[in-house]
Amino acid sequence: MEQWRRDLVGGLALVVPVALVVAICVFLYQQVASLGVPPGYPAPVRVAIVLAVFVVVVVAVGRVMGTALGPFVDSAADATANRLPVLRVVYNAAKFTTRRLLAGDERTRTPVKVESWPGQWMTGFRTGVRAPDGDVMVFLPGAPDPTSGLLVAADPDRIEESDETVSQALVRVVSCGFSNGDDVDDRASEN
Repeated sequence: MEQWRRDLVGGLALVVPVALVVAICVFLYQQVASLGVPPGYPAPVRVAIVLAVFVVVVVAVGRVMGTALGPFVDSAADATANRLPVLRVVYNAAKFTTRRLLAGDERTRTPVKVESWPGQWMTGFRTGVRAPDGDVMVFLPGAPDPTSGLLVAADPDRIEESDETVSQALVRVVSCGFSNGDDVDDRASEN
């Protein structure tokens, strides 16, 4: 009976993550295929058209933002979004996060250890912002969903640089501590 249980767990450990990834990809594919392209085209063509239009729009907006007109477009978009009660919060948070992550500040992308109780450490990520009292703002991801979690203002003395990669830290969080992420980095370096 133990062999059956071990085989079942081994099979589930491979099939469930692969099935989830496939299901999410199929869902996203179907959503993208239904975006504004006439249904007469096959789904792969609709997806290619949507992605091509998206890339063209992003590059065109990026070009405009790099000109003298850019600051005016940026302030007009900010002013418009800030007039809408709920959208204002989402817009500003998304804009700030995107700029912070794309700015190239490596310190905001490396994991840190935050001492929550004496001798107890939690994995977190610096946000790059300081609280008014000088504490460091750190995002502590939730497990198994790293998009949930806590934002804490931590005393800089209670934060220690981690010697692990972002992949290792996130694998440990997503796996609820059952993996330390070493096997993921080993497989990535083999390729």
